[in-house]
Formats: sequence, structure tokens, C-alpha cells
Amino acid sequence: MGNDRKLKDREERMGLNHAYSQELLERNHKYQKLFETHEEVEKDLYESKKSPSMPIEEIQRLKKFKLYLQDNMRAIEQARV
Repeated sequence: MGNDRKLKDREERMGLNHAYSQELLERNHKYQKLFETHEEVEKDLYESKKSPSMPIEEIQRLKKFKLYLQDNMRAIEQARV
């Protein structure tokens, strides 16, 4: 799945404007790094569902980190409004 499709999926979940977020993704290095890290954490969480061997503490840590990343992306989005 390409970054554009991932971005659209995330925006639908978060209720964001695609053109606006795409601009941030292309022009804001910090936003881009947060987005990429968020996608990696999301992938790890998805994999943890397929493989129940991951400790619950690690899953909880990943979920908290994912929320931290989302909060930081939202802060960048809101600062640009």
C-alpha cells in the first residue's frame, strides 16, 4: 500500500482533509517522520494480532506510542490551520 493510500485511510479514521495532509506530508519533514513511524507502529500492532507471542506490555507500549505520534501529528495540523 502506498503512502498516498495510507494517508487517505488515516485521514478517514481521523476526519482530516486529504489535500491539506498531503501538503504537510510533502513539505513538513517532522510530520513526514511522525507519519512514517506511525505506519511502522501500526504495522507492528497488526502483526501482534496475528502472532499472540508478543507480550501484552509491549502491545500496550506500542499503543501508547501510537497515540503520542497521533497527538503530535494533530498538533502540527492544527498549528497550520
